Amino acid sequence: MALVLSVVSLAFWGVYISSASTPVVQVAQIVLSVLSPILVSVSWMENFLPSLQKEQGIGNGHIKIHVKQVKNANNNNEVKENNQNNEENDDSEKQILYPNWIYEYKHSLFRSSLKMHAVVNTWKICITFVMVIAIHGTPCDNCLDALFGNLNQSAKQMSAIIDDNWLLNRDLCKTATPFIVAVVGISASLFCQRLSVAAIKVLVHIQGFSVPICLVTPVTFGLILAVSSQLNDGDHICQLPFPWFEGSKSISNLAYMIIASLTGYVGLILTAGHIWTMETERMSKENMIFYAPSYCGALLEQSLMLNKCKENNFQTTPVSKSNDTTENISQSLPGEKTDLGDNGTDDNKKGSKDNTNKLLEGFPMIYFCATMWHETEVEMIQLFKSLYRMDIHQCAQRIRKEERQSNPDYYNFEVHIFFDDAFVEGKHMMANRYVHTFIKALYNTANDTYPDLILPINHPRRRITPYGGRLIWTLPGENRLIAHLKDKYKIRRKKRWSQVMYMYYFLSHKLSTVEEDKNKQLEIAKNIYILALDGDVDFRPDAVKLLIDRMRRNEQTGAACGRIHPIGEGPMVWYQKFEYAISHWLVKATEHVTGCVLCSPGCFSLFRGSALMEDNVMKRYTTMPTEARHHIQYDQGEDRWLCTLLLKQGKKVDYCAGSDAFTFAPEGFKEFYNQRRRWTPSTMANILDLLSDWRVITRNNDNVSIPYICLQLSWFVSSILTPGVLLLMIIGATNLAYPQLSLHAALLINLLPVVLFVIVCFFAKTEHQLNVAAALSIIYSLVMMIVLVGLIREAVESGFCSVITWFLLIVAGIFVLSGLTHPKETKCLIHGFLFFIAIPSMSMLLMLYSVINLNNVSWGTREAPKAKQGDGKEDSNSVRDVQSLVDRILSCSCCQPQKLQRNNKVAVELKSELNKLEAGTLHTDDSQSKDIGERHSDTVPSATVPAKPYSKYLNFVPESSKKIKYLALDEEDFWKWLIEKYLYSGEKPDGSAEEEETRLKEQEKVKEELKELRNKASLAYLLINALFITVIYFLQQSNVDTGGGLSVHIECGNGDELVLEPISLAFTAVAGILLAIQFVCMLIHRSKTFLQINSIQNKEMWIKKIEDDDNMSQAQKQKLLQNNR
Repeated sequence: MALVLSVVSLAFWGVYISSASTPVVQVAQIVLSVLSPILVSVSWMENFLPSLQKEQGIGNGHIKIHVKQVKNANNNNEVKENNQNNEENDDSEKQILYPNWIYEYKHSLFRSSLKMHAVVNTWKICITFVMVIAIHGTPCDNCLDALFGNLNQSAKQMSAIIDDNWLLNRDLCKTATPFIVAVVGISASLFCQRLSVAAIKVLVHIQGFSVPICLVTPVTFGLILAVSSQLNDGDHICQLPFPWFEGSKSISNLAYMIIASLTGYVGLILTAGHIWTMETERMSKENMIFYAPSYCGALLEQSLMLNKCKENNFQTTPVSKSNDTTENISQSLPGEKTDLGDNGTDDNKKGSKDNTNKLLEGFPMIYFCATMWHETEVEMIQLFKSLYRMDIHQCAQRIRKEERQSNPDYYNFEVHIFFDDAFVEGKHMMANRYVHTFIKALYNTANDTYPDLILPINHPRRRITPYGGRLIWTLPGENRLIAHLKDKYKIRRKKRWSQVMYMYYFLSHKLSTVEEDKNKQLEIAKNIYILALDGDVDFRPDAVKLLIDRMRRNEQTGAACGRIHPIGEGPMVWYQKFEYAISHWLVKATEHVTGCVLCSPGCFSLFRGSALMEDNVMKRYTTMPTEARHHIQYDQGEDRWLCTLLLKQGKKVDYCAGSDAFTFAPEGFKEFYNQRRRWTPSTMANILDLLSDWRVITRNNDNVSIPYICLQLSWFVSSILTPGVLLLMIIGATNLAYPQLSLHAALLINLLPVVLFVIVCFFAKTEHQLNVAAALSIIYSLVMMIVLVGLIREAVESGFCSVITWFLLIVAGIFVLSGLTHPKETKCLIHGFLFFIAIPSMSMLLMLYSVINLNNVSWGTREAPKAKQGDGKEDSNSVRDVQSLVDRILSCSCCQPQKLQRNNKVAVELKSELNKLEAGTLHTDDSQSKDIGERHSDTVPSATVPAKPYSKYLNFVPESSKKIKYLALDEEDFWKWLIEKYLYSGEKPDGSAEEEETRLKEQEKVKEELKELRNKASLAYLLINALFITVIYFLQQSNVDTGGGLSVHIECGNGDELVLEPISLAFTAVAGILLAIQFVCMLIHRSKTFLQINSIQNKEMWIKKIEDDDNMSQAQKQKLLQNNR
């Protein structure tokens, strides 16, 4: 039908032109009017050709296409689910035969689309200018002058090729009218195209794209008719004549034109009928929305309609260019898988079966992996609150899925907490006081979350493992929480080795029990996610939901991180709030837009299982440090190094600004300095590694480009030169505040404390270094106040004819606008003043402290106190307290009838969660911010624990109780293999003197290597800054000696001059340009975040709501009773 109407339209256009034109141009115009639409439509033909899919088969010279009939499918996830459910229903499929050459032709066009569009668009631009010059060049008064920018010339609409009344009459148009029309047209076309993309991404393309794009032609035509009398008024300079306003044209000719227009318009609507289907996945990539990467501005609505992808599942996602193969980790496991013997337990069997079912369901499987060491009870409670919220949310999602038989947002999860140094020193298999705090916080949080319940969670099941012990709980929502207690004499300590534990455990052992085939393992692992957590992080289910959504939209995304909010009290936390805000608003947003995020923080990041399984990621992550720099790069910043490995393997690391997480920040000056002393060298080491391998990374990773590498190089160089730039800025401010001082005196006064601090860092103890840094920080804060006063005075005196004024306005404006674009975080701007006065301390002294202490590889925070006489007794008391606590909890196990009291409370919690899900709304940060004030209190929830002592549940000695069981044989073998291959600690509680001497020698060797690396790095760092300061200082001194001869003078009106001095130029070049780039990227990222959040809310509108009554449905009540028995 569409073809018939299009042919009829072309025929009537030909008839109309032949009757309305003079014989001289009749043939040319007919050919032009008929041939032009055909040639223009060729550019969209590729979108309407069939493409070969997985279920298609190639026959004898033909391709057989299976077209599946799917009804009421709102997104690709539901389409796939319905297709799987209807695979056996052959009646729901149609078969269409196409010649082979059609697919081959489309495939060849697709492979060469990038080069083809680049060449074609370049030629279109050139030909457009050439044709304009050819048509209007001769004879035309001043046409070329007006065309090429002489705005003082007016152009008369005359041409020897086209009649002067073809578009406009022969009256003169206003100066620069063609350019104004062109700019308006180009801007409107671009704006319309971007809004169309946004509407389709957020799943409102029916009302936001299809309806407007189909109505724009008739509405525009109607508006022109409504104002046609005014457009042809003689008073107007530019007229727009229409054929029916000329008396020589007959009514029959007008009828031909109307019929041609209507048939052509209806044919176009029928041809582009696929724009009305609701099959586009939310937040799809633009190449999955529009087939061609460009659009036609002159025929915008036709271009958008015909360019809308007709086949949404056509795979255009680029494949990683890496040629590295994936390691089949399961093949490295020792022996064959065995059945559970006497050591296998019922819960192991059940857990293995449940895990297999969950992995094969097709829904995302999320492993929440928290690493703990010496967290306080308050910090642990914060994590447990988040885990209980996730348990309630997942249970509500499960009920929703079972009632509707479909829930695209459903997921499964398990919680695994890896506890370093979990056992008492000198006590065989006895948990220490940190485990006591852990269990106490777990039960207190449960009682605080469910105050009306007698026993919110059951007692733990104890298991003896090759690495120590394991405690297993089942949460109210039937999700498991497993605490892996590590013995430092059996397995390696520190966070990186805990990550190696859970990576291999989930992606090797558990995955191999589900599927042995390597390729199928990779397919399953694409839907396995590991959420890395710290032991003090707080988050909500919506934060996890946004991370999963970002990962599922792009299989090449290997990791995604959220917005980290520091919490706590005191000036150091206030400073970090602004620092974290600026870092996320500008730096991470810029990295995300221009390429990839370099660091996905280990406190709250989601990793894809298949990305971690890459041979050069997970296996390389187990590398032992053999050189001094390895200790810095591998162990001091393990999260950044893991992201570096993912980038080298071709994976993308994303930043999701809508995913909020809260974590405690260092509140003391010394703790903060020690934390950054660990972060800074590892950051620089990983960036240097990235820059040194830029050829490999740009070849393997499609998301990393040369401009992105140049941006990172600029940041790296600016970070190295930051101490020099700040010292020069302070010297200039001192000279400005005290004009009687010479530049030499200002240099010596400001250089003396810096040199003193460098000497202290080289030769003094860490404690003394931090004391000197704290004293100098106070002094420099006062200096920065003088700098601020000097800058404000200079800005007031010079007005806008000063680089200082413009710089202050630009920097302050960028920060304020960045805060305003983040409405929930605008209050962070209050701490900007503290950030400003702390710049010398945090950007100069801290950098020097970090580089000079490069040889210090201690963790810096939460260090364990050294053992003293009598500590064993204290630990023994702590163990007894833990045992007493658990025993009192378990004393209520006999009160089985009272456990039914849990149902009402859990039902209320789940009902509330279901209501939120049905409303399709996201949680705001208001409630979470309210909780933050309570988290930092020294007191814990006032929930009490039932009392009756049991003194055995934290004793992992197998002879002490028959209820202490071992792991299944295959899992036992796995842990033994993993420890022997990667995780053996080498520490022994009763090692021989010879072994102890060997270990001390190795440690001494590592210390010497680190000192040598420190000396080299410090020398290079100090020398670079010294050279930079010397060059800029002497340029400034020469400028003073020559009376401003080196300054750049720019007139700015009223007799004033804008003077650019060397120091001003240097500081502006280092900070101003990079800041402007970050601001633009931040705006782009904010728009993407806005679309993502709106797409999730709009998606909920397409899902059928369950009954909205006051009581829960019977199915929900039965599910709750089943959960809590």
